[in-house]
Parts: sequence; C-alpha cells; structure tokens
Amino acid sequence: MQKRTRPATILAVVFGILVCVVVVEFLSRLLFQVVPGTWFLDEEGQAIGIEAGELGLKGNLLVRQLAPDYDAVARTTVLGLRAPSADVSPKVVLLGDSFTFGLGLADGETFAALYCSRLGLQCANLGHPGTATRRQRQSLELMLAKEEWRPREVHLFLLGMSTALFAGNDFFENVAERRADDAHARSSTEPASRANVPSSGGRLRRVQALLLGHSNLARLLYLHFGQWMRTVLAPAPGVGEFEFALEATRDEIMGLGRLANEVCNACRAEHSAATERAIVSAKC
Repeated sequence: MQKRTRPATILAVVFGILVCVVVVEFLSRLLFQVVPGTWFLDEEGQAIGIEAGELGLKGNLLVRQLAPDYDAVARTTVLGLRAPSADVSPKVVLLGDSFTFGLGLADGETFAALYCSRLGLQCANLGHPGTATRRQRQSLELMLAKEEWRPREVHLFLLGMSTALFAGNDFFENVAERRADDAHARSSTEPASRANVPSSGGRLRRVQALLLGHSNLARLLYLHFGQWMRTVLAPAPGVGEFEFALEATRDEIMGLGRLANEVCNACRAEHSAATERAIVSAKC
C-alpha cells in the first residue's frame, strides 16, 4: 500500500476535525439550545427593539428580558426611563449602561431602584444598555434641555476593565463612540487622525460577537467557561491604546463637570430672577 503523503494526511485530519465540530454543534443545538444574547419580548412573546435612537429608550414599554441566565420583566416610563423613575424634575439622576439599567432584573431589584427607595429620593434612571459615558452625557444633555431638569445630584457609574473581550468596558466603548462621532463629522478627504488608532480589542470583540451570534457550541462554552475564557484569552491592550481610552473617558467626565457648572449657573439665574420678581411684587 502506498504511503499517504503529508499534505493529504494534514487535509484528512483537518476534515475530520471539521466534521466533529459540525456534529457537536448539531448535537448542542438539539440537546442544549442556548439563546444568543438578550432578547426583549413584548406581551405576546414577539421580539421587539427597546431603543428610540442612540440617546434613549422607547416610552411606556412592558418587556420581558430573556437570556440563558435570567428571565425578568422591565418597564419604561413615558420618557423612556427604566421604572420606577421620576419623569418630572428628579432630584437625583443615575447615568450608566446595562448595569445601571438593571439588565436581567425586575424593576424593583435594580440597584438604582433600591438606592432611591431606601433613601426616599426622587430619582431618574438614565441607564441605557450598550452605551458608554459619551452617549450617557449626551442623553443627560437632551433631558436637561428638553424636559428642563434641574437635578441636585448626578451619579455616573463606570465599568473599567483592562481586557479586550469583556463586554461593558466603558474605557474602550468611549473610544468607539468618539470614533463614530468623528467619522460622522469628518469628511472622507481629510487625513486620518489619532481617532483611527487600530484597536485589537475591537477586532477581538467583533470575532467574539460573530461566534456567539452564530454558534450554539460557542455560546454553551461561553456560558459555562466565560470567566476563564476572558481571563486567559483576552490580551491586555497596548500602552498607546489604553492611554487613548483613558483620554477619551477623561474628556467625557470633564464634559459632565462643565455641564454641571452650566446647570448651576442656570439655577442661580432662575433663583435671582424669581427673587427679583418676589421683591417687585412685595413693593407693589
């Protein structure tokens, strides 16, 4: 019998591995189906979107949050805020992403609801899943202008991680949001700026999203070994990439500081005007 050549052997091994992967994928879908990501379902069980653009959620929603590790009902107010929230003149505003929103939790179980309820505060939960500080600041600006909010306190909740595959990494999501805004504002004829610094973390997250979106086997492995996979497989970002992420985050926090000063000045002006009207009324 003629010996099989080395390339043919390698090809046969690769083909065998592919066949095994396909078989295991089929069996995992048959026996251990895992829902990809989070599904938002209406009262009739139909999948719906909850976002009303980049800066807010749809109002008056009643949705079921469904994922492999949770199943909970969530509501939004008329302004698209996670209930329970004060739609009119809140004293405290909470900014954040899915953690602040309380993804996977019932309305009364979110830390925003527990915090405000126990302290008796009139709060508004501006938590928006999938956003970072830049979009959250813009959402707050919209509410201040549109609804004329004058909160006494604004609490920002930021999740900072140093690995590339961890979803919810606000440092690098701030970079992504800045790049998106820069790309929208910059013409294609202008030279590339520092905003186009390549991001290995972004590429890895796209590969991760692709695998988890199309492979039940990948979702099953991630469900049981996700923490270990993130620890072992997620490389630390480069120094330049991390510094750029910190710079983008620092700019957004400073932007919130400037916004706070503007609101304070507006409140002082309104208070002075009200005082003058009261004095004139008293004189009359």
